[in-house]
Amino acid sequence: MPAEKDSKVGLFEGIIMSANAEGVRKVDAIWQTRAEGMETSEQLIVNISSDKAEVGFGEMVDRGDGTYVYKTPNAIPYFSSIPVVPCEELNERITVEQYIRKNISTIASAKATLGGTWYVASVLFDVVSNKGTISYEDGHSQKKATFDYSVDTENNVTITNFK
Repeated sequence: MPAEKDSKVGLFEGIIMSANAEGVRKVDAIWQTRAEGMETSEQLIVNISSDKAEVGFGEMVDRGDGTYVYKTPNAIPYFSSIPVVPCEELNERITVEQYIRKNISTIASAKATLGGTWYVASVLFDVVSNKGTISYEDGHSQKKATFDYSVDTENNVTITNFK
């Protein structure tokens, strides 16, 4: 999450503010990001409520030390919403997503092009229906697919109906 966005990962450290009158808490952090082979430090502002987290996006500027911060942090829009994930679903979500990311080259029936290798851009699934959607690419072409999955008692994942 959020879907259809390039993958960006990394550790962040910052402050979680007290809840405002609407019960929203703000996280203001510095994020050590890794994306598409690049590493950068940038400010991350997230509003957290009881049912979602909203990530702020806006124009960023170098604060002078290679860390990018929001040019106008009090005016950034929050249009990317990430829903709450119940803790009892978290292990299954992590297990399935890791399996798909690690095995996309064998799960996908299409062959990667021009010597590329498939990698997962985004994966979304519903742990109630055990169905999901995936966006994956090889650096030259992008594909989307739906799938069904199951996880046994030993956390072995099986992907079926990948199309």
